[in-house]
Amino acid sequence: MMYDELAAFVVEEVALDGDQGTELSRFWNFVDSYVDSKKDELAAPPSTDDQWKDHVWKMLSRMSGMTCKVIPEHRQNTAVQGGTGRKGKGRARDENVELETVDVSNMTLKDVNERFGGRLRLTADADLQRTAMFGDEDIVQLVSAQSLKVLHHVARTRSVGATQADMAKELKLDPRSLFHFVKTLVQKKLVVKLPVVTKGNYTSLVILAKCAPYNSAYAGKSVYLPSPTTGSNPSPGVSFNSHLIRFRITQLLANAKNQMLYASDLLRALGMCNPSMRQRRWFNRTLGGLQRRGY
Repeated sequence: MMYDELAAFVVEEVALDGDQGTELSRFWNFVDSYVDSKKDELAAPPSTDDQWKDHVWKMLSRMSGMTCKVIPEHRQNTAVQGGTGRKGKGRARDENVELETVDVSNMTLKDVNERFGGRLRLTADADLQRTAMFGDEDIVQLVSAQSLKVLHHVARTRSVGATQADMAKELKLDPRSLFHFVKTLVQKKLVVKLPVVTKGNYTSLVILAKCAPYNSAYAGKSVYLPSPTTGSNPSPGVSFNSHLIRFRITQLLANAKNQMLYASDLLRALGMCNPSMRQRRWFNRTLGGLQRRGY
């Protein structure tokens, strides 16, 4: 096992989680993700037993720039758990919880779990966060404090991304101001966005640029957007990549006999075998829009 590479990978992931840090369950998801990615390269995969985990935890938690903090007990229920790693899921968390620094240098992983449990967060300092977010480019001074807050929020969601509609509510920002902040981040190539429909409403999905290739909808491989609760599978509150949906509809019609298909056939071809009322309304509006634009 190349522990230097493992450390570099996990430190970057923790740094992308920003000031609110990474809970233990998410930390081990990062470790597992790296180990899984290297299985084909290793003669024998490491034995990830308690002793190995204790070694990895001590190595990473004691690294320069890494600090262990805890959520105060009276605020524990206000901090929502995050998701998994870069290719996986992610959820926003309360970004106003003030963490308290703790010294765990003389504690085993078992002791840490028993004493702090889900309250513990591993955090990376500002320099590590800046490197993970911007690389070698010194552009942080060109990003406003509010835009940086939006960027950190998006970064925590990794490849899942965050919709502008949800961010406006969670960050308590005026939608017009948020639009400006996102536009600035897009111009600096820190994030990408695509038009989507979620829960029947039109909005934009914002994804950290370095994570965008892992989003199947952004990559054009799926009309569905991955979500923290559904993965890539459609659900009653399913989100769609609206550009890709329109392309698939016109493509299906172009290849159909006499360029005609029943609406029910189109729905099935798009994977919506049992559409909800909300999905059907959105689908009908999409067809109407295509008709008005002459498709």
